[in-house]
Amino acid sequence: MPFTLIEIEPHAFVLSPLETSYGMSNIGVLVEDGAATLIDTGATPRHAFEANKQLLETHDVYIKRVIVTSSKVAFTGGSQVFWKASFYGSQLTSEALDIAPSLEAFKKLLPAFTDDYTAEDFAPRPVTHTISEHVAVTRFAAAQPFAGDTSNNLLVTTDTIAFLGSSTSFGVTPLGFQANFDQWVESLQTLHASDIEQFIPGHGTPGSKRDLEQFIAYLQACQQANGDVSQLAAGPWDTWANKEFDAINVERAHAMSQGIDTIGDAMYTLLGIDQR
Repeated sequence: MPFTLIEIEPHAFVLSPLETSYGMSNIGVLVEDGAATLIDTGATPRHAFEANKQLLETHDVYIKRVIVTSSKVAFTGGSQVFWKASFYGSQLTSEALDIAPSLEAFKKLLPAFTDDYTAEDFAPRPVTHTISEHVAVTRFAAAQPFAGDTSNNLLVTTDTIAFLGSSTSFGVTPLGFQANFDQWVESLQTLHASDIEQFIPGHGTPGSKRDLEQFIAYLQACQQANGDVSQLAAGPWDTWANKEFDAINVERAHAMSQGIDTIGDAMYTLLGIDQR
């Protein structure tokens, strides 16, 4: 899978897939003193290998550390390619990656990558360092816990850039089956009010505050649909990829508004799981 290496500013890049859909996820890159810090790893080992190859063709670096923004396979599926690197994640991500991967669920979620998720070939890298507070990860970047599509994602920032990973997508519908939508909206609104001007989503091309505003508006529209996807307001998200996730997000947003913290039927349906 081809990637485009986009320079955001000196020493900060993103490896962005040419396709835009869920699973075609971005990999952030911070370069310092001949070492690279990656932010997420792609959805499969194959994707990670191709991204790593492209990076090394243009930069004489070694992969020193990897920061995963959540445990979701779209962002950790390539982790085994970077086994020698230190791995940083939240406590929630660390705990999730210690559990045996649900390969059949991955295949249902990302059917185009079925051949990548086999017991013989797929072995996600566990987290070696957990991050529970704001901490410097390079001389010019820091990581911190962040409420996104889970309550305990990570956010990586420089003075001017936010690498949001799993917490945001531009042009791709997010998958919020574990999200607290109130917390998600609040954390993004706080970030929007900061001095940061460039936002690197987990899926889609790098964007501006305007792109972040549209993403926040989508989350709010999910909340306002009151559990009925047919009542989801029209907006820029009408043309986003992976519209099958709308029902999942609307159902989850409504459940959380009622104090019900559970995975909804729409997500189980997507995965082909019968809850009867």
